[in-house]
Amino acid sequence: MKKLIYIDMDGVIANFDKAAREQGNGKRPDLYVNYRNLELIPGSKDALIKLNKDFDIFIASTPS
Repeated sequence: MKKLIYIDMDGVIANFDKAAREQGNGKRPDLYVNYRNLELIPGSKDALIKLNKDFDIFIASTPS
């Protein structure tokens, strides 16, 4: 059985801040950002692929 690991999404896997600046609206940019098209942080995809060999990965992020 693999160990469980939680990884933060914002600023670790994906560049939410950039998307919020470009697509966001007002005080709640999380309501307007298209999460399917977030720009990946360089190296994050490769890191997740490697970690997935030894861990069950869950993405941690603040809910909208």
